Amino acid sequence: MKPLQIDFVRAPAPYPGWAWLVLALGAVGLAMAAAECLDARASWQEARAAHERLTPPAAAGARRATGTPPTAEWRRAAARARQALERPWGRWLAELEARAEAPVALLTLEATGHAAPLRLIAEAREMNHAVAYVESLRGSPLVASATLASHERREADGVPVLRFTVEVVWRGDPS
Repeated sequence: MKPLQIDFVRAPAPYPGWAWLVLALGAVGLAMAAAECLDARASWQEARAAHERLTPPAAAGARRATGTPPTAEWRRAAARARQALERPWGRWLAELEARAEAPVALLTLEATGHAAPLRLIAEAREMNHAVAYVESLRGSPLVASATLASHERREADGVPVLRFTVEVVWRGDPS
């Protein structure tokens, strides 16, 4: 019997030429990307330095530094903003959502922050669903008045719907 020739340390097959080409193209691409990254970083640093040179100090900080008191208009705007932020929005939104039953879908809520009422835009399949929603809002202890302001028939995905607008004034709302 002839002995077996087993070679456990065989040399790997050489890589094909196209593999070396792909490796070289990848290296060139990496070098180009690194150059662009360095160029972009340098441009960003130049722009940031120019911005810092040209930007005046913050208006509020400058006003306090000079000791100039805020104007009456500025105080009124700050008071309106504070008043709008202090409203109980969480309770109001929870109440609107709780009153919207299955046949009514709330689409938009418009709050201007001024003395205007809150405007809701919603959709329902039928007019009686819209009226029931407005009546439900009127029955809420948080709502002073709810008025159906407008309505129109539309088609949404081939289904006829009624889009309506409700104006809501909240009880105890200072606006």
